[in-house]
Parts: sequence; C-alpha cells; structure tokens
Amino acid sequence: MPSAASPMHRQGLARILALPRVLLALVVSALLGFIISAGFPTTSAAEVMARELPVGLATLMAFGLFEKWPARLPPWLARWFVQVAAVAVCLLKETKLLLQHRCLLQSVQMWPAKF
Repeated sequence: MPSAASPMHRQGLARILALPRVLLALVVSALLGFIISAGFPTTSAAEVMARELPVGLATLMAFGLFEKWPARLPPWLARWFVQVAAVAVCLLKETKLLLQHRCLLQSVQMWPAKF
C-alpha cells in the first residue's frame, strides 16, 4: 500500500513547495540575478541575486497554484495559458512591490516628480 506522503500523491502546498521545484526556482533566480547584475554597476552581484530569489519563489507559487486550480476550465481556455498569465502578472506585481520597498528604504522616489 503506497504511503500518503509519496511524491506521486502530494497535494496542495506540499506539491507546490516540493524540494526539486524550490531548488530549481532558487537556482534559476540566482543565475538570472547574476546575469542581470552586470546592469547594476553600483550594486554587488550577490545583492542583485538576493533580490531575484523572492521573485522566483513568487512565480513558483503562482505556477503551482494555477497548475490544478481551478479544477475545470472552459474548453476554449488552455491550462498552460492560465499558468503563463498568472506567472506574468505575478512577475509584474512582485517586481513593483520590491521596487517600492527598495525606494522606501532608500528614501528615493520611484519615478521622478513632474513639474
């Protein structure tokens, strides 16, 4: 009899936050952070990589959430499209949130004031 904790029967957060998925998200986020760190000459590569880790985890959560939910989609709407749209929206929201947080900490305006 298979156990309830076997990898094939994971449900909910256990499925979304499975170790291979989390490791892949963290490695890809760190790698992308290292690649784009060249565009930030005054910021260390480690800091840019650390900024990308929450973005990667948030996109993992969005992808995993819409992997099974909603249980039934209209026939004209593909599951992969819902997942890609969820990840895109999540990336936009998470990036904006991180930029706002950074600007609050540094007391810098996010956008220049218009006169």
